Amino acid sequence: MIRNPASAAHFSLIFRISAVIRKTFAGHLTFTLLLRSLWADCIPDGWRI
Repeated sequence: MIRNPASAAHFSLIFRISAVIRKTFAGHLTFTLLLRSLWADCIPDGWRI
């Protein structure tokens, strides 16, 4: 257990920030995959990346 309240608050802050980063990274990854699938549907086979 963390006894120092300051370090506990610091830890919770880091945890919150990492959770936000993970959420935004997952959202970015999903958006990229969605965009790529839409791109693949719209563009003919010869122009596919």
